[in-house]
Parts: sequence; structure tokens; C-alpha cells
Amino acid sequence: AAEPLVAQVQARLAWLGREVELRDGPFDKTRGIVLGIDGLGALRLHVQGREQIFRSGSVYPVTGQGAE
Repeated sequence: AAEPLVAQVQARLAWLGREVELRDGPFDKTRGIVLGIDGLGALRLHVQGREQIFRSGSVYPVTGQGAE
């Protein structure tokens, strides 16, 4: 079943609950709070008051919030 796997992966996300910048190409940048992943493994971010799903891109911590 997918849900137990999603829960296991989500529990290990590096920046769960933290602000990140997602970059998809040289110009497409989105900042948001990491909410977790969906059932298909896509990243869930809280962006400007709503949840958005991202299936590609590179994730970086916002300056001053590096991984511990």
C-alpha cells in the first residue's frame, strides 16, 4: 500500500515545515513551506495561502535555514 510508504518518506523529509525555494529551470522559482509529499511522491508546498503540488524541480533551503 502506498500510504505507509508515503508516511515513512514524509517523516524523513529534510525541510518538512520549513521554508524552501523550489527551482524548475533558470527562471521559475517558487517559495513555500514544505507540507510533505502526495500519494505519487510529488512535493506539497504551502504557497501564498494555498497548497501547490510540484512534480519536478530542485529544492533549496531559504537562506539562514540550512539543514541541521
